[in-house]
Amino acid sequence: MANTNRTSFAIDGLITLLLFGLALWLRATDLAHFVTADEHNWVYRSGVFLHAYLTGNYPGTSVWLTPGVTTTWLGSASLAVYYQLHQADIQRPFLEWLLSFSRNKVDLDILIIMRWSMALFTAAMAAVIYGLTRKLWPRPLALLGALFLLTDPHLLSVSRIIGHDALVTMLMMASLLSFLCARQALNVSERKSLLCQTRSKQALMLQTSISKGETPSFGVRAMPWVWLILSGGLAGLGVLSKATAMFLIPFVGLIAVADVWVNRARLKFWSLGLLVWGGSLWLAFIAGWPAAWVDPLGKTWDVINNAFLSSAGLEDADIQPFVTIPKLGYSYYLVNGAYKLSLPVTIGLILAGIGGWQMFRRRTITLNRLIKNDLFWLALFALLFGLFMSLGVKRSPRYSLPTFPALGFVAAWGWLYLLRRFQPAFVLAGLGAAAIVLTLLYAPYYFTYYNPLLGGAMTAPHMVRIGWGEGMDEVGRWLDAQPETYVDQVGARYTATLHPFFQGQIASPDSPELDYVTFYIKQSQSGYPSTEILRYFEHQGALHHVRLNGIDYAQIYQGPAMTPVTRTSQGAGPLAYRPASIYAPIGESYAVDLLWPADAISTTGDRPITLTLHLPDSEPALDAPGLVVEPAPGVVVSRHQFALPADLPRAEYELRVGDRTIGMVKARRLTMPDHFQPLDYTVHFLKLRGIDRRLENHRLLIDLAWQAWPAAVNDYTVFIQLLDENGQRISGVDVAPQPGFSQLDRKEIMLTHYDLPIPENTPPGSYKLLIGLYYFIGDELINIGAETLPEPVQLGQPSE
Repeated sequence: MANTNRTSFAIDGLITLLLFGLALWLRATDLAHFVTADEHNWVYRSGVFLHAYLTGNYPGTSVWLTPGVTTTWLGSASLAVYYQLHQADIQRPFLEWLLSFSRNKVDLDILIIMRWSMALFTAAMAAVIYGLTRKLWPRPLALLGALFLLTDPHLLSVSRIIGHDALVTMLMMASLLSFLCARQALNVSERKSLLCQTRSKQALMLQTSISKGETPSFGVRAMPWVWLILSGGLAGLGVLSKATAMFLIPFVGLIAVADVWVNRARLKFWSLGLLVWGGSLWLAFIAGWPAAWVDPLGKTWDVINNAFLSSAGLEDADIQPFVTIPKLGYSYYLVNGAYKLSLPVTIGLILAGIGGWQMFRRRTITLNRLIKNDLFWLALFALLFGLFMSLGVKRSPRYSLPTFPALGFVAAWGWLYLLRRFQPAFVLAGLGAAAIVLTLLYAPYYFTYYNPLLGGAMTAPHMVRIGWGEGMDEVGRWLDAQPETYVDQVGARYTATLHPFFQGQIASPDSPELDYVTFYIKQSQSGYPSTEILRYFEHQGALHHVRLNGIDYAQIYQGPAMTPVTRTSQGAGPLAYRPASIYAPIGESYAVDLLWPADAISTTGDRPITLTLHLPDSEPALDAPGLVVEPAPGVVVSRHQFALPADLPRAEYELRVGDRTIGMVKARRLTMPDHFQPLDYTVHFLKLRGIDRRLENHRLLIDLAWQAWPAAVNDYTVFIQLLDENGQRISGVDVAPQPGFSQLDRKEIMLTHYDLPIPENTPPGSYKLLIGLYYFIGDELINIGAETLPEPVQLGQPSE
């Protein structure tokens, strides 16, 4: 008997280790692939939290009233480890470094180590949950449910990032299971008490039954109070993770009330037991949050107020209308949850429903038996928590995550009930392998999973919100593969998800002077910047599509952007305008598209609309008429072509339709004259694009074409030297162009002119031309580079 128990314990110990290893492998593989939209905030908050804690500013550890304390503790530990590993490279005091993180960008190396802490914690919690379920159910059910839990794509996706949704999910489930263990331990305690009171044959038989492990407790031996304290402590950590864990308070009360309804003798135990549970919750809440050490009641109220009062007036959908998907209302979590359920769990839940119906028809189910059944309480927890979230105003598929582990164990029962005639080992092996393989199909973009039974990638974009940053990494990688992408500017939302993968500048998708415009699926679903603009770019054709597991997540278009026009009244004037280049190119043709509301202008007339390019405070203006056309359904544009003269002043011009100014454009030189010899030298954010040189009356006349690449940071002095074959200076000039290089806009070209006198006694031959730049810091000359041109200057007779 003892050997059997030891063997069973050893098997469960080995399974626990294997589950931990599998969970960690799934969670810690390829963590650097993409960044989600909220993680930069958690890096920043963790730095502020740890700085406040280390400096004794305990109220300063209140960085987020969600409250997200367990997340910031994990993040703080990660930052401490990272600093120890990279202290020589950081070269800053630890406390100073903790306050250096940006709220708009994230360092990928720091993020990876934070994600590792999350992966380790959630993998360990998956093993803990298996251990708890083994106290309640036979090994096949506990193991299959644990496999469904750790391979669930929805839970797996948030277990691989720094955040609080995975933490609260694991802690709530562990707390609920511990509470159910307390109830089972109470059953065992009562039976042992019965054995002590009588030596009857029935009692001896009961004792034998218990000793053989035939009670439904499957190993629960600890006192009920220990389990209650553990459950309450885990619930407190759950509330420290996210306030939604407070749902456990009424739910465990409901379990206790139902247990008393079945057995009135337990009223005294549960009256005191719930106080012990609640006290453990509150003590864990206070102990885990330094801000609550100095103001326990105040912080308790702050979290309650934030969860149920302050945050109840704002809904994400009020900010983002999501015009391309239906308003799901109270069915939001039902629909989104169904799309996120894994395939094995979905089928298992259907099977569990069939099995439950069969048992109901055979009248083997009674209310008392349901109340005593732990799986019933998991199913009820999932149902009531889903209703609880549906009645609130906050909307995100992640918020319903705490229901997923519970549904996984119910689904495991459904599979085992259907396949009860087969050996459990074969069932576990087959279903476990299938769950792992089906999940790995979506690696590393587990966020892209949508239930194939509901249409998956085909229907999900038309039904639910999609996108939290996955795919923006591929946008960045594609852009970075383009030539010299660091000088480019791209328009995108969710900029923090793009920064780690893109060297250039990032601005809003409707900003001027963009080289590329990218639209992400979530913004397209919300109709940002407008549905007309989205249709316009769709008609233009994307340079690149980012498709992940069958879903078109992002599109990259050639810039510039379509800039919205502020409308004075509904239907008056164009909606937006889009120039053909980032500046109006001096001396070249210049096209501008005006986007019009489809219901406010006719495309059948032949009367052109005139767009005017006007320099403020100046009479001369350039006009460009254009007819209104509809190149694609819902895309109504008028196209205007300007011929910009070569002597057009460098200035900022108004774009006018009639007497109304709709926007401003800059006239800048973007190309060098055709007769210039091309060059390609880059130094300190400047590029020498071309040269024109000629000899006239003992003088070498040189014109240079400089281009800001992307924008100069100093007003440099240009030096040009004519050198003989020995490198000796024959002639030269040093000139600081006016206006200075720092006045150039991004990619703008400036022509500079130089006059080098040729000494009369200079012998004919080949001479080198050296061109360089320098500037001063105080009295110190900083030479930033020089280039000797490969083509020499040929000098004839001095008299020439």
